[in-house]
Amino acid sequence: MRTALRRLIVALALALAVPAAAHTQPVAYDAVPIDRPDAQGVLWIKTPPAAPRGVVVVLPGAQMTADRYTWLSEGLAADGYAVVIAEAALEWRALPAAPDKTFPARYLMIPHALAALDAARARWPAAARANLIAIGHSLGGGIILDMLDPAEAARNPNTRAPAGFAGVDDIAKAVVLGASLQATGSAFTLPYRSDTRALHRPARTKILMIAGEHDGMATPELMRKTAARYTPPLEVRVIAGANHLGWSAGRGPMDRPDLDKPATITDDEQNRRTLEAIRAFLAS
Repeated sequence: MRTALRRLIVALALALAVPAAAHTQPVAYDAVPIDRPDAQGVLWIKTPPAAPRGVVVVLPGAQMTADRYTWLSEGLAADGYAVVIAEAALEWRALPAAPDKTFPARYLMIPHALAALDAARARWPAAARANLIAIGHSLGGGIILDMLDPAEAARNPNTRAPAGFAGVDDIAKAVVLGASLQATGSAFTLPYRSDTRALHRPARTKILMIAGEHDGMATPELMRKTAARYTPPLEVRVIAGANHLGWSAGRGPMDRPDLDKPATITDDEQNRRTLEAIRAFLAS
């Protein structure tokens, strides 16, 4: 009884703390349920009016809903890409740091990403074969790097990689926003991550890492350390004035801006510069 009451109190507190806009359905998107034994959620799918020039799968950060990334999906849809945003369902979860406590969480894991990739391949098989793109922010960016290196995914049970997961090898280009695979204080990295283990990616996959100058979670230094573990090293582009939460409408897990450093540019400017960098990378 006490456990049920505690859960109800926490859920009500979070509902009151999170603005309604944070859960607004993206406009003009198809909603397709993610219904796997190992993942629940929704895929928000944007179909271009003509044959797509490629398919973009967007993987949000921890606790994030799809509407936080419409600046990205709308921008790329205007360029002629089909877009699939994976949104994890709320579920009661415990973290390694507090295994005896559970709380409502929205954490996108590898199975959610695989569902989004499967949907992209099924809806637009030709475009996906020619130009399948993955873009992830924060936790979503880490999930991309894990999917490309199944040995790294196997090190971290928090990613929920399916048994026998062999990685994803058909992504042409990947963009990682504000994420690293360095060991940090995050419950999703310690004690599983290594600071020095060599990282791998499929030969066909090109990766761009984008850091915010003032990112308080995945600092440019941490992202450069991760990039250096690849052969050859990955490119890290730093957005001057940007922070971590600007990529998600200025909000973070539990809507706590104290988890980040202040940006010196607006969210709109941060996203404009980021979209410009992504467009240049996709065109290269």
